[in-house]
Amino acid sequence: MGQQLSASWGPHGLSHGHTHDHFSEKQSTFNLISLGISGGIAPSYDAIVVLLIAFSLNQIGMGIALISIFSLGLASVLIALAIMFSKSKFLLDKFSDTNPFIRHIPSISAIAIIIMGSILTIRSLLPLM
Repeated sequence: MGQQLSASWGPHGLSHGHTHDHFSEKQSTFNLISLGISGGIAPSYDAIVVLLIAFSLNQIGMGIALISIFSLGLASVLIALAIMFSKSKFLLDKFSDTNPFIRHIPSISAIAIIIMGSILTIRSLLPLM
């Protein structure tokens, strides 16, 4: 069910007579693990703070161990989410024809985020008034 995109656009002659499937239905295990690893090794401010604290306490090994465990946990969560979403697509396709509520889930979640953000903004501005 992937969308076929042609390479015939653009002024620099990308037309080469065939199409490419840019939206594949199935993700490989390697792609899912790569997603988790790339997300897990992304630098964060928290990791820098942990390393600075560990360096100031002369516990550099402990700081590296903490950051490694944190990165491994983040990578495993990203892999689990990617697997869950790739497997749930078939369930959504199956039920979206029979249940009109599923088609409105993106709008409902957007409205919920706007409401929560507005409440948080108002609560943070009240002490300033």
